[in-house]
Amino acid sequence: MVPLRLLPQFAVAHGAGQVQMFFFERAACCHLPSDFTLYTCQYNSSEYPDEQRQYMELVKVCCRANCKRCSFVTSESAFSSQSYFWDIALMFLSGILYLTLVITWERRPETLNCIRNLLQPLHTPHVARVKRHVAIQANVRHPTILAEQKHVEAIIDQFRSPEVTVKPGGLVLNGISLTERGQYFPAMYLYVAPGEVFGIVGRLHSGRSTVLKAIAGIKQVQSGDIYINAIDLKNKRAEYLKQIGYCPQTNPIISNLTVREMLTLLARLKGLHPQEVDEEVTYVAETVGLLRLQQRTVSKLQ
Repeated sequence: MVPLRLLPQFAVAHGAGQVQMFFFERAACCHLPSDFTLYTCQYNSSEYPDEQRQYMELVKVCCRANCKRCSFVTSESAFSSQSYFWDIALMFLSGILYLTLVITWERRPETLNCIRNLLQPLHTPHVARVKRHVAIQANVRHPTILAEQKHVEAIIDQFRSPEVTVKPGGLVLNGISLTERGQYFPAMYLYVAPGEVFGIVGRLHSGRSTVLKAIAGIKQVQSGDIYINAIDLKNKRAEYLKQIGYCPQTNPIISNLTVREMLTLLARLKGLHPQEVDEEVTYVAETVGLLRLQQRTVSKLQ
């Protein structure tokens, strides 16, 4: 999982209605960060969740973009076509060779030890290879990740400095490491400034939900610290959780409660003072247009 900022956004003025949308879709590719495009082009669309797959397929159009001339390579060269033929031919010949080795293995026991030594790397357990690959990736730090780490460390210094009276706001992940289903996610550094809209993009089982659970205080981190508006989750958990608004994938609504009862329950879980609950519930219901429906059960809402 890699933190990515999609800036600047590509905007189209109202007066450009005569220009073909086809051109804008291609021109937008040259406004995407190169790191994001390279990361997306490394993987197949099938490796992304269903809700992200359609967007990743649109971004993959940019894999063929030549931003120096803002053009696209759509035709396939003769060399590429021939390379496909040779790839298939080599696969076929490799299969025949492997089958021959297996038959020889069975018919000539004296060559068993020799062939076993030759084929030992091919029979290494898949899990061991995956763990080694993950370990290698953990040791390789992309320059953008190192830059983010330095930025976060500078903010942490401001948190701990008594001379800085106004602490930086926003979300800070300071070297947090997590484990999920036996998979280890190494130290992560991230800073999201106040008012910034930030999204996490990644393949299946890349740790997206795990990081969000850690930020929401649901998942415990193995090491590192999480701050929101200079409030530490580890040492000031109750105050930290008051800063969080979390919308999980599964809707945590009790259908037989009324709208007001549900909002009251959430207000109490958030830790509001009992004297503030009624006023806050009325304010929220009025803000989202549910004041006239506050006595209706949640199951009857459309």
